[in-house]
Amino acid sequence: MTATRALLTCFALVGAALLAGCDDTAGSRLGGSVYETYNLTFNTIKIKKQVVGGTFQAMIVEYVNDSGGCANACEIPVKVVINAPVSGGEKKDLAKDGAVTRVMKDNSQFPDLDKGNITFHDLPDVGGDASGEFYATFVGGTTLNGEFSGTVQLLGN
Repeated sequence: MTATRALLTCFALVGAALLAGCDDTAGSRLGGSVYETYNLTFNTIKIKKQVVGGTFQAMIVEYVNDSGGCANACEIPVKVVINAPVSGGEKKDLAKDGAVTRVMKDNSQFPDLDKGNITFHDLPDVGGDASGEFYATFVGGTTLNGEFSGTVQLLGN
């Protein structure tokens, strides 16, 4: 191996290690035809268990874009909410028991949800790592799907 090639290989390995250590989205992605109309850029996943008055209310998955800082508020290009009860391995109907929205500075919103579902493959208690996937079809036929993985945080009391 030449010295130049060895140096390039070293830089590539170091760069890959640095990126892997900084990635808050490992195992998470978004897809679907909504990409043609909406900005879905995200760099952080937040999975929240909403508890009100000690009662489990909902699970919330947020694909957050916090690049450039969040002086006033971060943008959330995709926010998926599913009402309790929710358990690991169970497919839940988003149109009946949930919502797919976004929180953007330009106030853009998805069309009304026609149908969809969400499944948490793993759903541990707060502090554990959860993963899953969702599929949504909006009125008019545009689609959005995603996979997510992250640590469950508590929202509420």
